Amino acid sequence: MNELQNLGLEDDLGLDIFQFDNARQVLAQYIEGCQAIKKSYSYRHFSRKLGYRSPSYAKSLIQGDRPFTNKVISEWVVLMKLKDDQRKYFELLVKQEQISPNNPLHEEYQEMLEILRTRTQIKTVEEERVAMTFSWLHLIIRELALLRDARIDLPSVHRCLSKFKTPFTKQEILVCIEELQKGGFLVNQDGEWHVDDPSITFEDEKISSLLPVLLKQFHREGIKFSLEALDLPMGAREYGALVVATTPDKFRLFKKRLKEFSHEAMEILETPPNESTLVTSFTFQFYPVAKST
Repeated sequence: MNELQNLGLEDDLGLDIFQFDNARQVLAQYIEGCQAIKKSYSYRHFSRKLGYRSPSYAKSLIQGDRPFTNKVISEWVVLMKLKDDQRKYFELLVKQEQISPNNPLHEEYQEMLEILRTRTQIKTVEEERVAMTFSWLHLIIRELALLRDARIDLPSVHRCLSKFKTPFTKQEILVCIEELQKGGFLVNQDGEWHVDDPSITFEDEKISSLLPVLLKQFHREGIKFSLEALDLPMGAREYGALVVATTPDKFRLFKKRLKEFSHEAMEILETPPNESTLVTSFTFQFYPVAKST
């Protein structure tokens, strides 16, 4: 792998991977960018450097004549120096290519790609604040600061969240704590944590365009936590479900009442700082499952 990082490409190619919807297009554009720097960087050159026996392997891969393997994916990730969201995006493009468009996972991968693309559009402090309000990890850590004897440091927060089946990494937690402080949601005064609510508006055209994707991801994560909570003792949770035939007018009325109740629920549950002892989650899903033809 070290050899892959020494192809002589010191310049940043400025490759915006998030503009692509095909993994092979990413490779083609990368090689084209390299060739613009040095003409000797041919397909044969990359095939040799990547250790492929066939000198035409790289070209065949880009043309779709050869499949992506885990080893091939890892090699190109290192070669193109893809980090974090870039790597996830590239790997998702490959996964999406490997399944039929009729596969339910295809749409799920498409939504995940859209989320990663949206995340790269978040540039200003105001946009970052908006994104935080749709992030479960940010919201959980913010509420932890309201608990009695709250300790918002990496070991303490990581210990609180370690019960999740898919635990958050220490790096994710650390980044969230720093972002909450930067965004003004958490303030440390003389060793004590205080929660603040910076003014956030959704009227800006660019911010408003981010909301549908952020909201969908927010609900997706909420469902994941609800599934994990099924393993809690019955006395520690409350679940209910209804399947009812109704009319569009009553459907809209109930949606309105649910929104009103969510505000009432906040008033019921809200507790003065330093008196709370647990962080809870109240989520609801209301949607049609069938309709008359």
